Amino acid sequence: MQFYFYYPPYSVMRQVAWYSDNPIRFGNQLVMRKWMYEQFRQFDNVSLYDFQAESKWTFNLDLYKDLSHHSEEVNSWIAEAIGEKSPDYLVTDENIDEFNNKLQSQAESAVTDLSGNLYQSSVQFGGVQLGYTTRLIQGDKELWLTAKDLGPALGAKVEWDGASKTVTLTSGGHRIAMTVGSSKALVDGTSTDLEAAPLLVGGKVLIPLAFTAEQLGWDVTTDKKGNWIRYSLTP
Repeated sequence: MQFYFYYPPYSVMRQVAWYSDNPIRFGNQLVMRKWMYEQFRQFDNVSLYDFQAESKWTFNLDLYKDLSHHSEEVNSWIAEAIGEKSPDYLVTDENIDEFNNKLQSQAESAVTDLSGNLYQSSVQFGGVQLGYTTRLIQGDKELWLTAKDLGPALGAKVEWDGASKTVTLTSGGHRIAMTVGSSKALVDGTSTDLEAAPLLVGGKVLIPLAFTAEQLGWDVTTDKKGNWIRYSLTP
């Protein structure tokens, strides 16, 4: 008798939620995925298939009823792939790490806008990749990150005034104050328009990456192609 197991293709936003809420737990998930394969590979009559990083499915939210449950159409694709013994999804010694690395990259980079459109993003500081938890696309595909994530990466001191819902970043003689719900920022004492207003999400305030970095004296290069948005920052 032959046994077939598979890792189901949750939407990428489910992976993002797990990664953002508890990166340690997400890392343990990757370890468990590999451990499970190592147990299965001991048996000649067991095969394991991995669909969790199939971006053609997981990045199409129209295929999902919620973050985890996909449509019957996806069930058919899974059955066909297993029936054909598709090498694209069959887990082997040679590709188990590749599957894990791909899934982690997607969880770290996927980002949505307020309309539910999905993108992938990356931010590098002098060639070093920045890890971030909560993020959003606003305006002209501008990446917004939490002040808690972005401030330290920019070498800025971050202060939060809960009464006025204002976050202030100071670095290198520059000072930026932004208030949740307001499309105006105070930059070195001068009122400046923002493309969109800062948001408070899960107790974290989201601020614009490129705008903030540039006002604090960083050079920002932005590359937007297809659904990818890449930032490169240098001091």
